[in-house]
Amino acid sequence: MVPKQTPQQALPKIRQLLSQGQSCRLWVTGTSMVPFLRSEKDAVILSPMTLPARRGDILFYLRGETRCLLHRVHKRLPDGNYLICGDNQTITEIVPPEKVIGIASAIERNGRHFSAKNCLWRFLSLLWILLKPIRPALLAIIGWLWRVFKG
Repeated sequence: MVPKQTPQQALPKIRQLLSQGQSCRLWVTGTSMVPFLRSEKDAVILSPMTLPARRGDILFYLRGETRCLLHRVHKRLPDGNYLICGDNQTITEIVPPEKVIGIASAIERNGRHFSAKNCLWRFLSLLWILLKPIRPALLAIIGWLWRVFKG
C-alpha cells in the first residue's frame, strides 16, 4: 500500500511495487479527472501493464521526467502511442508506451472497490469520451446543479 501522498512523492514506491508484479493504491489529487475521479476522495488501484491499454482505460504516466498524471486513453495510435486526455479537459496529448507506469485496474470510492472493467463504469467512460466536444458546457451544468442541490 502506498500512503496518501502526491503521485510524485509516491513514484519510487509505485515503480518498485509494479515492477514486482504487485498492485498499489494511489490517491487521486487534482481535478483533471473530474467528474469520474474526485481529488483526495477517490483512489485508484494501479496494476502493471500486461497488455496494451484500450480506449477508456486510465493510465498513470510520466509527463516529462517527474510529473505524474492519471488520464484516460482516447485512442491507441497505429504507432503504439496513446492519445490521452483528462476527463475534465478537452486537449489531448500523445503518450508513448514507455512513459506509462501503470494502469488503473480498480477504483476505490467511499471505502468500496469496483473494477475498472465494470460494465457501467466502462459505458460511462466511453460515453464521456464521445462527449468531449461539449464537455465544458456539461461540466458547467454539473457544477451548477451541484451548487444548487448541495448548496
